[in-house]
Amino acid sequence: MKKTILILLLALTLCAGIPTLAMGWAYTPDPAPEYTVTVSKLGRVNTTAGTAYTTVPDKLAAVGQVVYFSVRITDSGGNDVKGDIRLCDLEVLYIDGSIIAATVTGAHPTVTASIETATPADQLVYNGKPIIITGDTVTIDKLVFTRQNNVAVSVDIADGNLGDLSRALTALGMTIEDVYSGKIYMSDAALAANFGQRSRAEATARWYVDADAEVKPAVPGLPQTGDNAGAAGLVLVVTAVLIMGAKRWAR
Repeated sequence: MKKTILILLLALTLCAGIPTLAMGWAYTPDPAPEYTVTVSKLGRVNTTAGTAYTTVPDKLAAVGQVVYFSVRITDSGGNDVKGDIRLCDLEVLYIDGSIIAATVTGAHPTVTASIETATPADQLVYNGKPIIITGDTVTIDKLVFTRQNNVAVSVDIADGNLGDLSRALTALGMTIEDVYSGKIYMSDAALAANFGQRSRAEATARWYVDADAEVKPAVPGLPQTGDNAGAAGLVLVVTAVLIMGAKRWAR
């Protein structure tokens, strides 16, 4: 039998500047997959045995010149995987195995290789059970959340009592009070971030001097964030929390 609890929370007063939603909820059951992305700038060398390529990390190139490079993306086991390759001010001439030749067409010849993976919302799993997202209802194991504007506003538990509800929420890093005071942001993206896996890796090679890579000196005399906590006025006052109207919980 499905049990419910009514939680009434009164008089939450927020000072100006404090957001009404808290983002502290996080559940990450498994480590995200790791990838390694390598973009190697190469130089072509003619030898008695034929053409060879050597790494030339400091090589620069101007418009009209030909550059050579290779891209490799691997998973944690060293296996090659597919990713994205973006070219800027470069036009591919030919591909010879793992070697790519390209003509420089502009002032900022750049190769960027990347890979990004994320678990789709309809493939999220918790405790070996799929998470069911149906409109504003989200079922996580035995917990059934109702959300409005991507914020959880209530929670029930199937086949359990108040203690079961509290323990199930604790396992997710939240409390009953968190849910009923609007502290649990539960958009599809937040669910994917908490229960899914997201990984990103990227590498870039440039054949021009990157001025943005130069270290800029610090500007003295600028005020630092947090120097005057009193002036910020970010104080949260909880004037009353009343939990009442609970139905009898029994298995």
